[in-house]
Amino acid sequence: MARNKTDVVILGAGAVGLSCAYFLHRAGLSVQLLDSGKAGQGASLGNCGLITPGHAPPVCSPGAMKKALKWLFKDTAPLHVRPRLDPALAGWMLQFARNCDAKETSRIMAAKAALLTSSRDLTQKLIEKEKLDCEFSDTGLMSVCLTDQGLQDAEEVVALLQSVGIDASLVDGDQAREAEPALSSDVIGGAWFPQDATLRPDRFTSELNWALHNKGVALQEDCQIKAFNFGPSGRLESVFTDRGTYESEIFIAAAGVWTPRALEKLKMKIPIQAGMGYSLTTKRPEPCPAFPLLMQETHVVATPWASGYRLGGTMEFAGIDASPNPKRFLALIEGARDYLIEPLGKGQPEKWHGYRPMTPDDLPLIGTPAHIENLCFAAGHNMLGMSMAVGTGRLVAEMMTGRQTHIDPAPYSPGRFKGINPG
Repeated sequence: MARNKTDVVILGAGAVGLSCAYFLHRAGLSVQLLDSGKAGQGASLGNCGLITPGHAPPVCSPGAMKKALKWLFKDTAPLHVRPRLDPALAGWMLQFARNCDAKETSRIMAAKAALLTSSRDLTQKLIEKEKLDCEFSDTGLMSVCLTDQGLQDAEEVVALLQSVGIDASLVDGDQAREAEPALSSDVIGGAWFPQDATLRPDRFTSELNWALHNKGVALQEDCQIKAFNFGPSGRLESVFTDRGTYESEIFIAAAGVWTPRALEKLKMKIPIQAGMGYSLTTKRPEPCPAFPLLMQETHVVATPWASGYRLGGTMEFAGIDASPNPKRFLALIEGARDYLIEPLGKGQPEKWHGYRPMTPDDLPLIGTPAHIENLCFAAGHNMLGMSMAVGTGRLVAEMMTGRQTHIDPAPYSPGRFKGINPG
């Protein structure tokens, strides 16, 4: 089989892997992308395309476990766990529960805010510089509420965001409907996040992939990893695949939820669980929202684009090889119905489900494990891979070329999980 040599090999060609390739190439390095499927066809394909500093408050927070237990085994709830014997998931949930206190919430939120705000600005700059046709829009996002409890939750989010310097404010029901006439009369208020933006995620990845191709970045799709080879110094030297051998000085693990499988030969316990998300894509409804909306109580997102409209959300821990639950597609429509005059566009919706790479502390893994200095993680972005991709790409490039990092990488270090470093 062919032997290929570049400065960098990136495992995974979704939004994060492509962003890493962009900044590493810009730093003057030759780059080879490898993907087990097709570029941009994983979690990057069917998400809601949010670029959202407004999602900085962590999922693991005080009160999260109470909500989770309430929803856990209801198969149409925002969070669902399919009953099964899975020691790895049980351990993940125990770690998640340990992070649900006020001290950890503050630490995690500060780290998320730094990466999200950085990535928000860098994403817009990248799109403008490379002229990516991906329907980017910086109109902001509104969270809307039907209940007093939902409004109280929105107030807490606004206060948390303001504490880390992210712009957010409350709106009442009349203000919400004046700004967004597509809302129903049942909406009693919400929160406004002016820094948030949207793009069409499939077009972002396809456009960025094409831009990288034109710059000479190589891509090998449908490529299955068979083994890794180490040199006498303990450095990773090459990866063997069914498409050939790829040698490099630097390896980036950016395979999203598939990262544990991609690296299984390295015997690391990588705390990433598959959280299945769902979306429905249709033509624009009438009336169509003018900007993205988050339904506070049901956690469903509605995203309008010039070319279409998408409802997405929900989180289901069902295992990485599980089939989708048809009830959860219906739950998306039901979860938006009371908030919107028209929750879905006409015609048969395009159904999608995909796997989000969930970590127990709601922070990605970015950095090198102690025992393999030339392997860098860029994975585990939870529900915010599109929001964090470009910031992650720049941070990885800075770390692997020895440059000053634009944000502190310490909170994302893989070393915070003991299983990353065997022995």
